[in-house]
Amino acid sequence: MEVGPNETAPMTEKDPAADETEMSVSWLLFRPRQLLMSLPVEHRWEFTRRHPYYLTYWQLAKRRHEQPSSDPAERMLEDGAVIILQSIGVAESAVPDDPHLGPEALGSRDFGGVWTSGAVAPAMLRTLAVILMGALPASQRGQLGALLSESEKYASQDDEQMTEIVRRLLRLPDDAWNSFPDIPFISINLEQSQRAITDAVEALVRQWKEQRNIAERRRRDDKLDLYLRAWDAREGWVGGEYDATREMTFQQIARETGDGIDTVISRYRTAFKYLSGHEYTPALWLRLMGPLKLSRYRGSQAGQGSVMHRPWRSPKPRPVAASVLLRGRKEYDGQGFLAAAGVTSSDIDLVEMMIDIETLVARGQSNSEIIDSLELSPAAVEQLGGLIDAIRERHEAR
Repeated sequence: MEVGPNETAPMTEKDPAADETEMSVSWLLFRPRQLLMSLPVEHRWEFTRRHPYYLTYWQLAKRRHEQPSSDPAERMLEDGAVIILQSIGVAESAVPDDPHLGPEALGSRDFGGVWTSGAVAPAMLRTLAVILMGALPASQRGQLGALLSESEKYASQDDEQMTEIVRRLLRLPDDAWNSFPDIPFISINLEQSQRAITDAVEALVRQWKEQRNIAERRRRDDKLDLYLRAWDAREGWVGGEYDATREMTFQQIARETGDGIDTVISRYRTAFKYLSGHEYTPALWLRLMGPLKLSRYRGSQAGQGSVMHRPWRSPKPRPVAASVLLRGRKEYDGQGFLAAAGVTSSDIDLVEMMIDIETLVARGQSNSEIIDSLELSPAAVEQLGGLIDAIRERHEAR
C-alpha cells in the first residue's frame, strides 16, 4: 500500500511530507515516506494498521475503490479518506485491508509484499510509467504518448507493426531520450555472474546514497516487535482495535516484562515515531490519538470502560470543490479540505482543548485552576466529564 514498486514517486516530485514544516499542519500529521520504507514489509503494515487515521478512514477509502458513492458529499468523504491515507504512506492505488488482519493474512501484493526483505522489488509497469512521466520533458511525453496511442491498434504479438513503432521511438533525436531518470532504477544483465551483478549494484547504491546524503544505517528488526509490544500494552491494542480497559501504565508494563521503566518508555516512544512519523510529545499524542482515545469523555462520565469512538465526520458533510482535495495543496491546512474529509470544527476544538489542558497539567495546576484558566462554564465542565482527569492520568502515569 505504501508508495513503492507499484507507485514510485519521481525524485523531482515534491513530497508533502518532505520536511517538518509541511508535516506540522494544523490538523494532519504526515508520516514521511522514507521512515515507512525503512521498515520491513510486515512492520510497515503493523505500524500502519495501528494508526488512528487508518482506523478512521480505511473503510471509506476501500469503498472509494470498490463501490464509490454517487452522492457528491459522500464521494468527497471517500476522496478525502484516500488522500489522508496517502499522508501516512498508503498508496492511492491500494485497496486498504482490514486492520484486524495480521501480516500473515496479507498477499504478495498487499502493502508492498512484493518487496524482498523490504529492500528490493521488481518494477511494475505502473512504476515505469510514473518514472517516465516524472523524467521526460513535456514534448517527449507527447511523442511517447502518440506512439503508444498508435500501438493500441496492434496486439503485442504483431511483430512487424510493433517493431516499426519501436524503431521510430529509438530514432527520436532529442538528448532527453538518452538521459537517465533521477531515481534509483537499473537494468540487469543476467548473462553476467551473480557476483558481478551484486558488486555493481552495491557500487551504484553507495553512489546514490552519497549523492542524496542518505546515511547507511544498520536495521534493528529484532527490536521492532519490542517497540510494538510496549505500544500495545500502553495503548490497549488488542486484536486489531484499541480497548481502554486493556491500557497499562509504564510501571505495570515494566513489572510484567521485567524491563526497566526507562527502557519501556523508550520503546514506546520509538513506536510512536514509527507510527506517527514524529518524535513523541504529549501534545502530538493528543493531536494524533486524542480524538480516538479521549472523545469518550465528551458528554459522558469518566470511568466508562470501552472506547466510544466518534467518527471524524459530520452526519451531513458539505461538498467542496474537487481541487481542494488535490495532493500537495495548501488546503491540507484549511477548513475546506478538513470538511471534505469529514473533520468538524468541534473535533478541532476538542483537540485544542486537550492540548491546553495538557499544558496546564504540566505546569502543575489543579483541576479547579485549569477550569479557571480556561474560563470553562459549568456546562462545559459537565460536558467534558473526566477529560481533565484522563489527561492528568496520561501525563503522570509511569
